[in-house]
Amino acid sequence: MKRRTFLRGGLAAGLLSAGGCSVPRTVAQALNGNGHDDDPIKLMYNENPLGLCAAAKQAVIDGIVDANRYPDVPTAALVEAIAKKHSVDASNIVMGNGSTEALQMAVQGFGQEGTRFIQAVP
Repeated sequence: MKRRTFLRGGLAAGLLSAGGCSVPRTVAQALNGNGHDDDPIKLMYNENPLGLCAAAKQAVIDGIVDANRYPDVPTAALVEAIAKKHSVDASNIVMGNGSTEALQMAVQGFGQEGTRFIQAVP
């Protein structure tokens, strides 16, 4: 997100809340009792209102030393583990940063003139 877009969105949210309009809450805010019960709740975030479990916290701590590197090398071990678990060849596994990247790879890999794809909206 661009800084200008972020600032504009923050300003709009601030003006809405100051004017008495309801602003959507996150799941965490709703569980913590923040806002009004009739305010809408945003369900578009991949958030965990319970926080990180101990194992996830330790994985973050252990992985921080490689935070400045692209994750290509550890991906190979993950692909092998997934392939083994599902009894498929590792070459059949494709990793991506979210579904958007994986769908883009599919279009680029299989798309030809006249090929049709179906996409859910949003």
